[in-house]
Amino acid sequence: MEDNMLRVACYGRYSTALQREESISAQLRAMKKYCEDNGWTIVKCYFDRACSGSTDKRPQFQQMIADSDNHEFDIVLVHQLSRFARSRYDSNIYKNKLRRNGVRLCSVLERIDNSPESILLEGLLEAINEFYAANIARESMKGMKENAYKALHNGGCPGLGYDVDETKHLVINEKEAKIVAMIFGMYIAGYSCRCIAALLNEDGYRTKRRVDIRLLVNGEIRLFRRKRKAFRTPTQRAFK
Repeated sequence: MEDNMLRVACYGRYSTALQREESISAQLRAMKKYCEDNGWTIVKCYFDRACSGSTDKRPQFQQMIADSDNHEFDIVLVHQLSRFARSRYDSNIYKNKLRRNGVRLCSVLERIDNSPESILLEGLLEAINEFYAANIARESMKGMKENAYKALHNGGCPGLGYDVDETKHLVINEKEAKIVAMIFGMYIAGYSCRCIAALLNEDGYRTKRRVDIRLLVNGEIRLFRRKRKAFRTPTQRAFK
């Protein structure tokens, strides 16, 4: 097929919820300009939001790979190769799948062709992309460990029974602490996870996110819906 008749599927991605929709918009703008300059036609667009390139568990990415079986496009275009994958293994696996379907991967910023030099360049870029992701993970873990050494909260919603003060330290939430005490008290008394969760939810107790109580006991998470028909003994009532 002649270059000016090539059909393009654009793929964009950003990694974390801290990034914004503007990241996708900027990638798409650059890809549209690249297609206009080359006389290519965009026929599909796929975007994964808050999805890491270190994994292939990306819904739109997998849909794109599956759609390549239908021969609806000739090129998958990304702004950078790191948008396609930050894992050398995944990159090679999925590029081979595309190649078997007659689809080639192109990048706006990295001009890769079929020359021997491009093989070397692409391999180096993939190694750099994987290194970047691995290094970020290591540095993030180092920061989290340092926070733990200083007894600082590492982010996210604090657990039931705790709040975070202005110095980022965990402090006891006295109201929620009563719920935690009830959970431990009932568990020590021999009540099952199912029973504890059902009783707490029935009495209207909820987590910080205002959803049903979830219990983590012996490594198992149990989630139970509100059950008003549960049998209540005087002993159970005492824990209300």
